[in-house]
Amino acid sequence: MVSTGSGGEKAERSRHAVETWYVSRTATVTPLEFIRRARSQSEVVVDRVVSVPGAELTALLRSGRPLRVSELSAHPDQRREVRRFRYGSILGAGASDAAIAEWQTQHPEVTISWDVVDLLRRVDGIHLWADLHTGRAYFGVLPLMEWCQVNEHEGAELFREIPRSTVVVSYNDNGDYYLLLDAAQNRFTWFDPQSPDDSTPAGDSIEQFLDWWWEHAQELDPRNEKAG
Repeated sequence: MVSTGSGGEKAERSRHAVETWYVSRTATVTPLEFIRRARSQSEVVVDRVVSVPGAELTALLRSGRPLRVSELSAHPDQRREVRRFRYGSILGAGASDAAIAEWQTQHPEVTISWDVVDLLRRVDGIHLWADLHTGRAYFGVLPLMEWCQVNEHEGAELFREIPRSTVVVSYNDNGDYYLLLDAAQNRFTWFDPQSPDDSTPAGDSIEQFLDWWWEHAQELDPRNEKAG
C-alpha cells in the first residue's frame, strides 16, 4: 500500500478521493437501520482445507523462536484437514451510561459527540462478517473500553502527526488500516499508516460513517470467496 508518486501527485489523489467520496456517498444509514441490516444477515458456512500442527510443531510455535514462512510451510509435523467456519454479524450489547462516563473521565482531552454516544448506547462493538467461533472479524469496531487516543496506542509512532484528541476505534488482523475518530471534528477516517495521504474519509456523522462501514465491510462476505 506504499505510494510511489510525488508529493503533489499524492496530495491530488487524496483530494480526489475526498471529493469522490462526498459526491458518491450521499446516502446515510441510521443506527436503527444499521442494526436491522446486521441482525437480518444470514449465517454463512464455509469449508476450508487448513494445516493442523502436530505436537512437535506446536511446541516450536509456542517457543517464540522466529520462523520463516517457508520453514513453517515445509515443516513435516502437520496435516491437512477440512474444517468448517461459520460467519455472521455480531453486535455488542449497548454500553451503559456509567461505562461511557468512565471512559470520558479516563480521556479528558476527548469529548465524544452525542451521536457517537447514542450509537454506543445501542451497540458497543461492531463485527460484520465475524468468525462466529472467535467473535471477531478481519477488521471491526472495538468496544468502547478498548478505544484509546492515538498517543496511547501501542503503535503510537504511526500517529505522530495526528492530533491527540483523535481516537483509535478499530482492530485489524494485519494492522493494515485503523479507523480513527477525530473527536473535535466528529470525523471518521480509514487511516493508512503506510501512506497516510492515501487514507480514506469515512464520514462526518454517525449516519455517514455507518453507511460507509456497511459498504466497506462487504468485502469480508465469505460468499465473495466462494464466487472467486
